[in-house]
Amino acid sequence: MSIAYLVVMKMAQLQRMIIKKRNRSTSHVHMILNSALMKMMDKTECLLFIDSPNSLETSDIKQGTTNSELIYSELLMTQYLRRTKPERMHIRSVFSESGEYRELAVAYDVDISHMKELTIKDIKDTLKAEKNLFNGTYILDEINRKKGIH
Repeated sequence: MSIAYLVVMKMAQLQRMIIKKRNRSTSHVHMILNSALMKMMDKTECLLFIDSPNSLETSDIKQGTTNSELIYSELLMTQYLRRTKPERMHIRSVFSESGEYRELAVAYDVDISHMKELTIKDIKDTLKAEKNLFNGTYILDEINRKKGIH
């Protein structure tokens, strides 16, 4: 076997490995994008499908075929989406019935149940107990330990 033949074979092997890795990473990117699209579609109130000549080949409005894996995936997902009416935020008018300006009142519901309460007293107590070991990381570690935060 010649060196040229071995070099060509090694390059072909390397090219196959690169293509395999590229295909795997492309597959992951496609899955990430498709998953994000599905989550967004599930949160929307209304979906509109625009049936253009390039989207579906159809002779019947209820049946058709597509050559697009993305359109196929989107239409398939529409069969499984939850049908929910979103809760609408009601904003009072900034004008009274007489036409006078009044302050806009908006309130946002927040959920902080996942957070641990940390008071100034907690911080002061930790600093007093550890005054000779003042190292920001150590102090945070001690506060986390006392509060049961991992």
